[in-house]
Amino acid sequence: MDGLVILETLSKTYKSVVMVTANHEKRLLKIIQDKFADHPEVIDILKPVSNTLRDMANKFPNIITTNSWWARIGDTIFSHGDWYCKTPTKTSQNSYEYFITEGIDFGAIVNGHTHHMSMIPYKHKWL
Repeated sequence: MDGLVILETLSKTYKSVVMVTANHEKRLLKIIQDKFADHPEVIDILKPVSNTLRDMANKFPNIITTNSWWARIGDTIFSHGDWYCKTPTKTSQNSYEYFITEGIDFGAIVNGHTHHMSMIPYKHKWL
């Protein structure tokens, strides 16, 4: 499905949408930088490609983009960290540990990295 179609559907379905930065955009930029390391002028030309989805999202007034891998709305944190673990729920537990270590209080975490649905109580929080 085309990214613009997905964004349009989200925009029409929800009053507001918050889009966090994810590993996919970072991975694309890293590939560009690695492939053209000896040609910084090419990197400068191609760098905006890694922001294509973000640029498309800016066309919708109710889609808010962030430059962070997480956003807090109320007491819920929506995140897409760079870490991934094959052990079920471990990626969400790692996110929990990160926010606790940083002193960020929350009631729940919605973690988008795993591409799988799970909901577990973990140390008196919902992940």
